[in-house]
Amino acid sequence: MSLGYPACDFNGEVYQFGRCLADQDWRLAYVPIEKNVTRVIRSMITPMGFKESDFLSSAKTPATSLIVLRDPVQRWISGLVEYLLRVYLDRINTQNNMTRQNITTQKALEQIVFDLHTCPQHRFLKGLTGPRQYIWFDQDQKPELITSLAKYFNEQGFSNEWTPDKFLPANELVRQQKRELTQLYQGILKQPDMLQRIKNFYSKDYELIDSIKFYI
Repeated sequence: MSLGYPACDFNGEVYQFGRCLADQDWRLAYVPIEKNVTRVIRSMITPMGFKESDFLSSAKTPATSLIVLRDPVQRWISGLVEYLLRVYLDRINTQNNMTRQNITTQKALEQIVFDLHTCPQHRFLKGLTGPRQYIWFDQDQKPELITSLAKYFNEQGFSNEWTPDKFLPANELVRQQKRELTQLYQGILKQPDMLQRIKNFYSKDYELIDSIKFYI
């Protein structure tokens, strides 16, 4: 597989890089990066009047772009698990179905990028100009992130009654499968050479993360 980064989602729809959600005056635009709580944030800002836009083709430039970043290794595991569950697994017999589809752990570590959920984060920002506001996402602190996001939007003049308890988790079967696969790859990446392979691939994401100051 080429590392030119896939332009297709798992439904076969062409993904248009440059996507964002902006308010009508383009005072603020949210640039979604897959696996960085995009579904939650879309649910937060759509009631505020944010609409689907494109910062590459629009004649307007956002006054500020909001971007959520995540640890590349944590995001890769989460993105790979999402890919396996959505594309290859029947959600009933996880490991057997992985074997039938020949998705071995070695293949996953060799290919790395399977779809948008494992595409490097910096790729979603290519061509973006103007000021940016970055927010950090840690899976173990999702409620705190939602609170911080609500605070940030309120500071920018966009109010919403969103609270962490409004986030609806997946059903128990899906959660269990996600836990199993996550633990599998977390265990594999305890091997220093395997972990370094993933870190090397996402080196530009780490460079970006190390170069910026995050909103608190």
